[in-house]
Amino acid sequence: MWVPVSLLQSKARAMNKNRPVAFVFSFAVLLLMSARVSVLHAQEPAVEAEAAPKEEQVAADEKSAKESEATESPAPVPTTVNRDKVAPDEEGRIQFNYVGQPWMQVLQDFADAAGYSLDWQELPSDTLNLTTQRSYTPKEAHDLMNRHLLARGFTMLVEGEVLSIVKVDKIDPSLVPRAEADELEDFAPHDFMRVTFDVPVSMDPAKAAEDVKILLSPNAKVTPLLASRRLLVIDAVINLRDVRSLMVA
Repeated sequence: MWVPVSLLQSKARAMNKNRPVAFVFSFAVLLLMSARVSVLHAQEPAVEAEAAPKEEQVAADEKSAKESEATESPAPVPTTVNRDKVAPDEEGRIQFNYVGQPWMQVLQDFADAAGYSLDWQELPSDTLNLTTQRSYTPKEAHDLMNRHLLARGFTMLVEGEVLSIVKVDKIDPSLVPRAEADELEDFAPHDFMRVTFDVPVSMDPAKAAEDVKILLSPNAKVTPLLASRRLLVIDAVINLRDVRSLMVA
């Protein structure tokens, strides 16, 4: 089919007129898409930048808490072992210098200094703080150790060259040294002894046993002997002397 040349020229001119419009529209779409991508990329670092300070703050808070715990924790108790002062001097006297020292070491030191062989099955679970300003004779040092042991429910018993550490509530009464009431001045105040007292006629033995307990320590044992009107009392000598005074009143 024949088409006039004039018609073809007219269509060509129309297409050339619309081409700039299409190009401008396409270019505008590309600009908009590029701008949106740029905005998204610009927002992402902002989120990361916002999260970073939070993580740094959490780490700083944790570090501060650990430092606070370390500051509040009590310092360990120092331990002092001074065998030079525990050993007897030229006059045979003993001095103590202990801070937070376990009883095992304390008693072994004393046994070595006093020339005993140490025997024990159970010892106090705490430690000893004892620093003396003067030295003691072996007998005085023995009484000093016994005073601290009795305060913890233990005592020393000596049989020959053996020094035994025993818990008072488990002790066999037959193993406790026996003394007469009028011999108590011959023993140290904190020696653990067994004494039988005569009950005055004016006292009832059972009632006397209850009255005597007021004068004794928690470590004491009192047994009324009703048939013979006597009291068997086991305690530190210093308390047994008070019982003797009551019985002769």
